[in-house]
Order: sequence, then structure tokens, then C-alpha cells
Amino acid sequence: SKQAELGDLYLRQKRYSEAITLYTHALALDGELAEAQNNLAWLYATCEDEQYRDPEGAMEHAERAVELTRSKDPNFLDTLAEANYVNGKFEKAVEIERQALGLAPNNQELKDHMVKYRRGASI
Repeated sequence: SKQAELGDLYLRQKRYSEAITLYTHALALDGELAEAQNNLAWLYATCEDEQYRDPEGAMEHAERAVELTRSKDPNFLDTLAEANYVNGKFEKAVEIERQALGLAPNNQELKDHMVKYRRGASI
């Protein structure tokens, strides 16, 4: 969707309010946009401007993205792991990141995230 693509552009430009508005509108029109679900979840989980963080929203959108892709996209699983992490569910984050690494075992970013999640879970 054009709105989701524009949301991606705004996200890259750190224009978070506009990105959220566009993703939300795109998803209201078509809730099946897995990438928009994922990108909104990532923004809600990790936004450097804390006023835009929404851990519950992150979980909701990340779960939907993973559901839409039947747990086959390692990046969407990574977002779901991050959503669990920011909601204090550290063991669950580790479990989900393990799934992501099963799909993309050489992805350094996923490996780095796993270190953080394991630390959170004291594993």
C-alpha cells in the first residue's frame, strides 16, 4: 500500500508521528499488510523517542505480522521477540529469537539481539 510505503519513508526519516498515522491508516484499510504490522510493531517497541513507545501495541502488531506470515519470516519473529522483551517477557523473547535464528542462522543482527534477550532472561 502507498500509505505503508510512505510510513516506511517517514520512519527512516525519524518522523515517528507521521509514520504511526500512515501505518495505522494503511492497516485500517487492510489488516493483512504483514510488513506494515511488523514495522509499526518495531517502531512501538524500539522508538528512540520514548513518547511513541507502546509495548502493548508492539506485541499486538508483531503477533499479527507473525501470524500472517505463518512464523516463516525471521525478521518478523525478531520483532515479536523484541516486543516480548520490552514487555518484560525475557524467556519468551529468547524462545522466539531461537525460532528466528533457526530460519536465518547466520544473521548477525539476530545473534546480537539474542545476546540481549538472554541477558534479560539471565540465561
